[in-house]
Amino acid sequence: MLGTCDVARVRYPDDTSSLMGEPAIEFVKANYVAKENCGWARVFVTRRGKKHRGDHVVHYETSDITAQANHDYVPVKDGRLVFLGQEYEKYIDIEIIDDKHDEKDETFGVELTSVVDDEVTLGGKRRTIITIVSDDNALMNVVNVHKLMGHYMQKLSPYRTSWMDQRV
Repeated sequence: MLGTCDVARVRYPDDTSSLMGEPAIEFVKANYVAKENCGWARVFVTRRGKKHRGDHVVHYETSDITAQANHDYVPVKDGRLVFLGQEYEKYIDIEIIDDKHDEKDETFGVELTSVVDDEVTLGGKRRTIITIVSDDNALMNVVNVHKLMGHYMQKLSPYRTSWMDQRV
């Protein structure tokens, strides 16, 4: 053995990348899941890249995929999100409408449409998908189990056979 081998790696930040380079505003995740009975879906928007002290305004809107505006969620046509000073993360709340009907899961999109500043651009994740998970079926199952339990409890007769034999 000739001695120890020390390796060093030097990285120079690339000013053209969205992580260290020019500022960009985009969604944190490409998709989100919201339960129908929660009432709201929260999506996070981040500002990446070099930080500027100025305020940045970004516009957004919602669009139907399988969910219907005003039936499954409250639509937003000209939403406005403001990043003040050194803020790097904000959120958008979209109201979810619980219709109390058992249905399949439904989706809608939220898209960042424009930025009102020349110093920042829209990043790669300009659109996110929100899936509304229908939880009405779970509630219906609980109601049905409650009804069946009452029905079967009335059919039990004490002192005839064991409880174990009667439960089948």
